[in-house]
Amino acid sequence: MRHFTPDDIRREHEAAMASLTDAQRCGIGRQRHAHQMTNFNGLSDKQNLELIFEREARERNDALDAEAALAAAAAVLQPLDATEASCANDNAPARAAPRRAEG
Repeated sequence: MRHFTPDDIRREHEAAMASLTDAQRCGIGRQRHAHQMTNFNGLSDKQNLELIFEREARERNDALDAEAALAAAAAVLQPLDATEASCANDNAPARAAPRRAEG
């Protein structure tokens, strides 16, 4: 009869963890966090998961809004292209060339 050792269980655990996708790892993390929250707020795991979903959605939307704002600012502040720079120089006041010191 075969007996299991802690190393057998550890290898099985490590293989299972290595096979998880990022989304699955995230789901396990959310579930664990929801369960830990029950110790502090007395809500069920399901209720805490709903709170986590709401918070995460809000954070992701805030990140998208910030990204869109940065993209809009970058579009406004992007450097002039060659045509615009050429036109801008045509309209610029004439400047005298700097004098060189004679030596």
